[in-house]
Amino acid sequence: MALFPDKDADFNDYFGIVYAYLIDPANVTRFLISATNLTNLNTVKTNWDTQYPQSQNTNTATKTIVDNKNILRGDIEELLRDIYGDIPNSVLTTGDRNTLNLHERTPGSPRPAITTKPNFILNSQSGFSILVENRVIADSTRASKHADCDVVEYKYKVTEVASGPPTPPTPGSPSPTPGPAAAWIGPLLSGKARFIIQLANTEGGKLLTITTRWKNTLDDSKSGPWSDEVSARVNW
Repeated sequence: MALFPDKDADFNDYFGIVYAYLIDPANVTRFLISATNLTNLNTVKTNWDTQYPQSQNTNTATKTIVDNKNILRGDIEELLRDIYGDIPNSVLTTGDRNTLNLHERTPGSPRPAITTKPNFILNSQSGFSILVENRVIADSTRASKHADCDVVEYKYKVTEVASGPPTPPTPGSPSPTPGPAAAWIGPLLSGKARFIIQLANTEGGKLLTITTRWKNTLDDSKSGPWSDEVSARVNW
């Protein structure tokens, strides 16, 4: 299990170290890093080296830049988890674990039951899609997954809106009142804390309601409770 630093400044230092470590040709081969993950790693490193300094400079740190930096950090953490998850345990040395901050779970030690709900936000995107961003309680600004879960489990429903203007909704506007009840779709699973639900163009203007939870795929009795339901209008 990888432990990432909480503060952005510490994460910046950490990412610089692990990036150089992971792209070393010997480690690429030893860790079985795929060409796709290596390409993605180079891309997010380039983007981070641009966006992080901008987010720290009072002359350039607009809300949009800070938000984009937070989203990018979540993407980097998800990518690193994917890369770390593909590394065979048999090749990891103590030096590897110390550099990457990978903590080895004691063999046979059970994961505790998850007792907390995800905090999450919905962002209506153009093109009939909804961005879902789950967060653990300690991470109020970026997407993250519970350390003891395997995936995010979610279910959603789409309903007619009981009242409201017939024009496309404005992103971020308050959710209108839902219409008649609809059946839940799911449960579905996502390996990432941040994912997009793509809907049909016939759902434009309707209301999507979703609930999520942290899921232990090996022992569902230890999965977390379902979150409160949150709704958002589907944009055209």
